[in-house]
Amino acid sequence: MGAREGAIKGTVVGATLMALFLVMWATIFGMVTHADHYLLKWEHEHRVQSERWRTIARSELAAKGTVPSESAMRAWKVDYDAKLRATVESPVSASDDAPAFSSSAPASDRSKILEELELAKQEKQ
Repeated sequence: MGAREGAIKGTVVGATLMALFLVMWATIFGMVTHADHYLLKWEHEHRVQSERWRTIARSELAAKGTVPSESAMRAWKVDYDAKLRATVESPVSASDDAPAFSSSAPASDRSKILEELELAKQEKQ
């Protein structure tokens, strides 16, 4: 009777520990795999965005007759970001930039919508 009881207790303890080990292994594997996936996705998006502004900087600097070196492109990026920030922060007049809206939408709602659209556009870039 003692051997059987010891075998059963040992099996239960061993099976529990093995189950915990497998659960921990699967959890860690999933965390590492998904973290790597999202890191690679972020790096790809960052690389695409960086290449996009570098292409624009090269073409604009070349159009001005400037050699598009790294320092010139960084200076262009600072100026470009400042201009972009100024356009986002400045109030948009309905007659100049915004299309005509129906009179049913109040002016405050229209400006909130424009701000949300501009922020979404800025986040995509």
